[in-house]
Amino acid sequence: MAYTPDPTDVTNPLDTVDASTAAAEFRALKGYLSTLVGGGGFPEVNVFRKNAIIGGDFDTNPWQRGVGNFVGVADGVYTADRWKRNKIGTMVEDVIQFADAPVLGTVYKNRTADNFAVNCFQANVTTAEAVLGAGNTSIYSHIIEGYNFKLFAQVPLILSFWHKHTKAGTYCVACRNSGTDRSFVAEYTQAVADTWEYDSIAVPASPAAGTWNYTTGIGLNISFVRGCGATFQTAAGVWTVGNFIATANQVNSLDTIGNKFRITLVQLEVGSIASKFERRSFQEELSLCQRYFQKTYAQGITPGTLTGTGGGESFGIIGKAGATGQAIFVKLPVVMRSTSSVITLFNPSRANAQVDNESINADHTASGAAGVRESSFIINTTGNAGGAVGDIMGVHWTADAEL
Repeated sequence: MAYTPDPTDVTNPLDTVDASTAAAEFRALKGYLSTLVGGGGFPEVNVFRKNAIIGGDFDTNPWQRGVGNFVGVADGVYTADRWKRNKIGTMVEDVIQFADAPVLGTVYKNRTADNFAVNCFQANVTTAEAVLGAGNTSIYSHIIEGYNFKLFAQVPLILSFWHKHTKAGTYCVACRNSGTDRSFVAEYTQAVADTWEYDSIAVPASPAAGTWNYTTGIGLNISFVRGCGATFQTAAGVWTVGNFIATANQVNSLDTIGNKFRITLVQLEVGSIASKFERRSFQEELSLCQRYFQKTYAQGITPGTLTGTGGGESFGIIGKAGATGQAIFVKLPVVMRSTSSVITLFNPSRANAQVDNESINADHTASGAAGVRESSFIINTTGNAGGAVGDIMGVHWTADAEL
């Protein structure tokens, strides 16, 4: 029997092979590595940082905005870090980090779940929309920044993920550019209801034509579709001029209360073969997410929570009151995407946006954030009624530079 080189088989070749066999093995290894790292004309991507998706593993995704129920998620709202909900219609959905994932060793379509996972992203219908209008949609999107997408632009890509949806049938994933004038739509199937299944989608090289951003704007918008009306439907498998997110085969998984939509281990990489999911550490994933959203609250604490007075973890930053006002300089732990970050202030002890005078448990009026930069901002306060110079002030904040 002829020897067939296999670079994934660590038991071959043997030390005794001839030169011809060794050369064949080396060529096979070069081809294998080329597929992994994007050789052969593709840009070189570090194989250990191959996944363009940030927060595609909903275990190490920090869920900075909270891990509990996001009730009635509105259009344009982020839930899990880097995952945005958009909708047009009367449907209502809740989102949660849900304790469910493909069991290690699960095999589907010759793919084995080779990463231990505990949680997934779950959206659940609480108000159904039985019939979608032409312009109605509900999607969950991950937006890749232009700087990051530049490494993946104009070359073939492969998108892989596990899914578990209540309603069986055809679902769609869409890729769109910053100008929403170029779209690619692909279909996948939930064969058995409420069962973890695996899919990989080949995405052809993005076109040079159209409006693309390769700096701090939207590089590529990847959208998972729950339902879509005719206005945003197109053919599958090709880049199309226009703004489209689904095909006519897309099921309406919004038609029944309790229909659930679950995904996890989402990966986008260069090449035509989906490789093992790249699991980054929690610390690294958090740092990547903080380029787009940061908070002073401890991990696991939802922004806006009243953490109380008394020091320690009860407030995010501390200052001392002046006679009439004070400026508190904040240095951000991670440089953010943009100078146009939205800074939101939270009183640790009361449901308002004021600085708390910890010494007398009263508000110290905040006039908002100023001098916002990618790496810092200033909180200005005015007035100190009832307080004294040197009183301890505390405040929480969030900084949002999402796309």
